[in-house]
Order: sequence, then structure tokens, then C-alpha cells
Amino acid sequence: MELEENQEIPFLDVLIKCHQNAFSTTVHRKKTFTGLYTKWDSFTSRKYKMNLIRTLTYRCFPICSTFSSFQAALSDLRKTLLLNGYPKSIISFNMNDVLNKNRNRPSETVTTVPKRDVILVLPYLGFVNLRLIFQNTCRVNSFFPYKDRLNHSQKS
Repeated sequence: MELEENQEIPFLDVLIKCHQNAFSTTVHRKKTFTGLYTKWDSFTSRKYKMNLIRTLTYRCFPICSTFSSFQAALSDLRKTLLLNGYPKSIISFNMNDVLNKNRNRPSETVTTVPKRDVILVLPYLGFVNLRLIFQNTCRVNSFFPYKDRLNHSQKS
């Protein structure tokens, strides 16, 4: 795809800009964006409101390609949240917490437990396309049974 100088292309929530044969990205708001999020005085749990601030702040990291566009996106987010009635101190605290956690995050994950070696012995079957599928046997739905279990005294 070829782009002309100073051309902008919106793609989902990302605005792609071409300038001097280089690309940059920033948060894009559609024309229909009303700026309405969960209002601070709504009957919604406080944790839900905190997570809204944190999620929208974290979302700016992978979208914005330059520091200036990142700062502009955070500034716009701060203004929008203030218009939705969020206290300035709560916005600042949660944004700074997300920024500090992301700044102090290690670049690579550190494995603390060595992986277990599994040896699989198979008979020779000639030229066979062998595909292995690893499946976790402990799933979330196993903790939430479909039906309630009855005691022995309730079955009679």
C-alpha cells in the first residue's frame, strides 16, 4: 500500500499518519464518538470505574508510536474523564500507577520454575504426519458445575 505525504488513514482505533516516508500512529476517535463513558456518579462499582481509567490508559501504550502522541492521547483521555465527573486526583493516581507499572516492567519474562521434560515413546509407523496437541485438563468450567449436586439425604 502506498501513501502520499501527510496522508492519514483511520483503522479501528488507530490513526496512521505518513510523513517524510515514515509512519506514526496515534489514538483515533470516530466522528460519532460522544465522549461518554461510565459517569462517576452512576450506580456502578468503584472498582469498575477505576479499571476503566486503567484500561484506557494502558490502551494508549501499544497504539501511540511517539511520546508526543502518547502525551496527547493521555491528555484527551484526562479531559474526557473529567467531563464524565471523575475526580482529578483519582484520574491522576490511576494513570500514574499504570505508567509506573509499565515503566518498571521487565522486558523479558523470568522463569522461576524449570519446565518438566516429557518423554513420549511411539512405535515406528513409517512416514506419518504427526501432530501433537497440548491441552490443559484443568479448565475454568470445571470449577462451576452446570447443575447443583444433591446430598444423599436430598435424593430420597
